[in-house]
Amino acid sequence: VTGVVGRFNNTLQLLPRFTDDIPGTTAYVLAGGDIDRNTTFDVATWNIEWLGNTRNGPTNEPLQFNNAVQVLSGLQSDVIVLQEISSADAINQLVASLPGYAGNCSPFVSNNPGHEIPADPATPTTIPDDAQRVCVLYRTDVATLARQQPLLEKAGPLPGYPAAADNFWASGRYPYLW
Repeated sequence: VTGVVGRFNNTLQLLPRFTDDIPGTTAYVLAGGDIDRNTTFDVATWNIEWLGNTRNGPTNEPLQFNNAVQVLSGLQSDVIVLQEISSADAINQLVASLPGYAGNCSPFVSNNPGHEIPADPATPTTIPDDAQRVCVLYRTDVATLARQQPLLEKAGPLPGYPAAADNFWASGRYPYLW
C-alpha cells in the first residue's frame, strides 16, 4: 500500500493518492452514468482548504488554484458551495476561470474582529487576509441568484454555550442564504 500520511485530530491516516496505491482496487464507476446531465440538477460542496492563503493552507497557491479549477470544471455541477475561500480575489479568479459560472461570497467570515456585517451584502468590506468565507458558484444558464441574505445574524448565545465569537458559528461564519 502506498499513500500520503496525514492526521485527523490525533489519528494518523494513510491516504491513497491513486487507485493503484491500493492493490486489487478499481476506480469507482458511478451508477446511472448514462443519465443526460441536461436533465439533472447537480449540487456539490467542497472545503477548499484556505484557498488564497499560503500561511494556513497549501503553500503552492498556483498549484492549488489550478487543481481547484480542474476539479470544479470536471464536476460540471450546476451549483457549487465552497468553504474556506480565504482571499477576496479567489472567488473572482475562480469565476473568471470557469466559463458560464457566476458567484459570490457571504459577508460573514471567520477571524473578523467584531464580525462587522455590511448593510448591503453586495457591498465589500475590509476583511482580514486570513478570513475564511463560504462562497457559491452557479451556472448562469441553469440558475439565477434571486436574493441573498444572512441567517441568524441576530441570534444570541445559547444558554450554557460559550459566547465568544471563536466558539459560535465557525468563528463568525454565520449561515447564509443564497
